[in-house]
Amino acid sequence: MMKCKKFVAVAGFLTLSSAVFAQTSDPVLMKVGSEVVTLSEFEAIYKKNLQKDQKITQESLDEYLTLFTNFKLKVLAAKEAGVDTLKHFKLEYNGYKKQLGANYMRDSIAERRFAEQMADRVKKDLEVAHILIKIPNDCDTLNAYKKALDIQKKLAKGLKWSDAVKTYSEDEFSKEKDGNLGWFTGGMWAYSFETAAYSAKNGAIVGPVRTKSGYHIIKRLNERPARGDVKVAHIFVAAPIADSTLVENGSKKINDAYSKLQSGAAWLDVVMEFSEDRNTMGQGGELPAFSIGQMVPAFEDAAFALKNVGDYSKPVQTNYGWHILRLVQKGNAPDFEADPDFYLKRIQKSSSLSQIVQSDFANKVKSEFKIVEFNKFWEDLQKKFGSSNFNPIKLDSLPNSTLFTIDNVEYTFEDFKKYYSGRVGRTGELNFCQLKDKLYASFLSTKVLESYEDKLEDKYPAYKALMKEFKEGMMQFELMKNNVWDKSVEDTAGLRQFFNARRGDYMWGERYEAYLFTSGDSAALANFLPQLNKIASKPELADKLLAKINKKEVVISKSVVLEEKTDKNGLIAKHVKSGKTSGIYNTKYNYNALVVVGERKPEQKELKEAKGIAVSRYQEYLEEQWLKELKAKYPVEVNQKVLYKLITR
Repeated sequence: MMKCKKFVAVAGFLTLSSAVFAQTSDPVLMKVGSEVVTLSEFEAIYKKNLQKDQKITQESLDEYLTLFTNFKLKVLAAKEAGVDTLKHFKLEYNGYKKQLGANYMRDSIAERRFAEQMADRVKKDLEVAHILIKIPNDCDTLNAYKKALDIQKKLAKGLKWSDAVKTYSEDEFSKEKDGNLGWFTGGMWAYSFETAAYSAKNGAIVGPVRTKSGYHIIKRLNERPARGDVKVAHIFVAAPIADSTLVENGSKKINDAYSKLQSGAAWLDVVMEFSEDRNTMGQGGELPAFSIGQMVPAFEDAAFALKNVGDYSKPVQTNYGWHILRLVQKGNAPDFEADPDFYLKRIQKSSSLSQIVQSDFANKVKSEFKIVEFNKFWEDLQKKFGSSNFNPIKLDSLPNSTLFTIDNVEYTFEDFKKYYSGRVGRTGELNFCQLKDKLYASFLSTKVLESYEDKLEDKYPAYKALMKEFKEGMMQFELMKNNVWDKSVEDTAGLRQFFNARRGDYMWGERYEAYLFTSGDSAALANFLPQLNKIASKPELADKLLAKINKKEVVISKSVVLEEKTDKNGLIAKHVKSGKTSGIYNTKYNYNALVVVGERKPEQKELKEAKGIAVSRYQEYLEEQWLKELKAKYPVEVNQKVLYKLITR
């Protein structure tokens, strides 16, 4: 009971009435001014600060409640000061809120499904060829689709693949190679293309498959176990393949480098002597790790052909020049069970996959809202302009009609204009398809997601508690900054007054006094060294002796070093091992020597000598005074019976 009384006296708490603390499933623990704090709120924050398996005692609860109460007093003061209404505060808070809410704005089940699929696909690489039929734009796809479908039918009736590629493919890059795109693995290309290729068998032709580029007819050529990732270092000699002279000279230089390696020269030495890749020389020629499809084929093949760490290749030619590669690291992607985050992060970074997941998520959460679309606007627009892809609509001439409502909240064409304003060209014109099928659908999904985001705190209590804790922490920080931290630095008169009233708290201990002699000339300082013993017994000789040396210019300079006897890391403790003098020791730019010339008894520090600790103590003082004012202004009441329910026996 004594501890309870002491705690109440120190904290200035009052006893709460039984009416305030009516028993509920989540009882009220305390009131701070007009603010009510439940036991669950305190408990959640308190337990975050406990060590694993730490017992909860009355002493620890009392101690933490004092800190918690002070925090709540500051938050209440910040709230009444309108800190949370300030523009910069709202901007920062909303940014954090969006960031923390992002975990609730994803379909984690769908992400995991895609991640598991990617983990399965990266176990093998595929070699594919394709025929591409391009699309003029997203609203003009029908003709391209019909053309691709017709080609697929002709192939099914016996048209040779090579003939179809030459006749129809609009991909000039692969056309000359029979449509061959080379090797790829899971997560590298558009999801629809990848899915079609991985679902087919070797030799099969599938499609048409739609991507941003157009419609593809895909031929799966081959598969192999995945190459995984590789990290290599290289020696590089620049020799663009179009310049025969550089190629010839580069060939000689790279072969000289190879001969040195063969003779036993260290890799790093050969890199420094021969490599022309200035970006990697300092790292021994090391390049970032890469997987298939990220380097030119000759470089990639040579890198993956290396078997053991430390092995190096014969000279390899690419379009850029000559290389010798050395294996640094090699490995396959982990199994999903071993490292699911590896794949989940790749899903979130993949633009095509993240768009699919986000679009599916938006469609999923639509069911949680009452959405009413007003189609008359679009019907009137189609009658006036038609649905042709080639009839531009002057957007500024359109009426500000209501397009839809989400839970009775209206969204008008003016709202829509703000959304697409950055997506319209200089002409300010779009066709019906672009406006209705592309931008409007995206706008509706965006507003649904925003509405869902607004409901997060009601939907997820843990998120609501986290945001409250975060917001109050920011509010308290803002007032602490204004009332304590900034004030302690800016109020120089107050700091000096505080310091002068407590001068006895800022004392030097017993100190050695020494002269530090410094010179850039080691010989000059060595010649002066025998004089240190004279100076130790007669310090006044120092300036006379230096004057003889520094007649024309300052060869040796002198400065005073004061160092507390208890300082084990100071210059005197480090360099004066016995007697009163040191030997010569060097720093980065100079040569130095020390001589102890006396001792000083304890004396008071000046403010500039104690500023760091003085400012810190002044901050503590300002906070204490501020808290006294807050406790007088906002009564604090605590139900200790409720508090002590948390004690673990």
